Amino acid sequence: MDFQKKFTKILFVTVITIFVVVIYVQYTDQYKPVKNLKMGIQAGKTLNSFFPIYVAEEKGFLKEEGLNITFIQLGPTMSTNALISGNIEFSYDLPAAINAKLGGADIKVIMIYSNNDNFLYSNFSSIEELKGKRIAVASLGGASYTRLYNLLKSERLKISDVEITVIPDAGQRINAFKSGFIDATISPIPPSIAFQPNEVKMILYLGSDSQTTMVGAIVTTEKYLKENPETVMKFTTVIAKTIKYIYEDKEGTTELIKSGLNANEKQAMDIYKFILAHHYYTTKTDLENLDTEIKEIAESTGKNAVPATDFYDSNFVDKLPKELQI
Repeated sequence: MDFQKKFTKILFVTVITIFVVVIYVQYTDQYKPVKNLKMGIQAGKTLNSFFPIYVAEEKGFLKEEGLNITFIQLGPTMSTNALISGNIEFSYDLPAAINAKLGGADIKVIMIYSNNDNFLYSNFSSIEELKGKRIAVASLGGASYTRLYNLLKSERLKISDVEITVIPDAGQRINAFKSGFIDATISPIPPSIAFQPNEVKMILYLGSDSQTTMVGAIVTTEKYLKENPETVMKFTTVIAKTIKYIYEDKEGTTELIKSGLNANEKQAMDIYKFILAHHYYTTKTDLENLDTEIKEIAESTGKNAVPATDFYDSNFVDKLPKELQI
């Protein structure tokens, strides 16, 4: 009888202990400290360079790391300027960040995760026909501007041979082109989403002929990096988790493409295939390629280049667990 009472008492204590632990874990998970951050981003987190950020938000990867990020719609240059002034903690556009660094800004890139995603859309048959025409880019010195500069240079044209119009929003650039306000545009919106069949004459993917193909990045300031290394590591981990998910869960990713871009099944599959060909990565940054990109941007903006090692800090991606090193 004594044994039965003792066993019942032990069982009761064990059950109560398990109950308390479960409640505590749930409570601490619900009320654990959340780091509130702000990040500048172009309209459309579903576009290729920003797609990992959209997935991270939709799949709860930010919450898993205790991060809450408010996304503020800003063009590349405005986003970088807001970062420098301390109004946001992170930005996204590598060429705009390079341009700011060349101007002496306190800028550090901690992850470069995607290749060039820009297309040239026009109703001309050749690049030479762009001479004297009005072309829209997102910002001066940003990714679209740099790709256009290199494209014109490859055809022995100068940036001064065309009329540049700055329209930060990618969708508005497409609309301006359709309305005839501009003659051509650089945009990351895939053709299957941007246009109906035969609605545009020339579609040129600018990653094919460019030596420099990097664009999507996590950009912060050196000051913020030094003062908040844990937060920077968490955000790096979020993007790495997201990229792993994109590669491993085709069905889940295509569903997010459909909902995010209001795409049908065929469009979603075409975009997913493009994303895979687009080569998202976390730890395979080519410093030689980055050096070339910095030199090209320096040339296009009339500034002096800096070494890639002064600009890119690989310490955070190097600390990622092996399963997230893609």
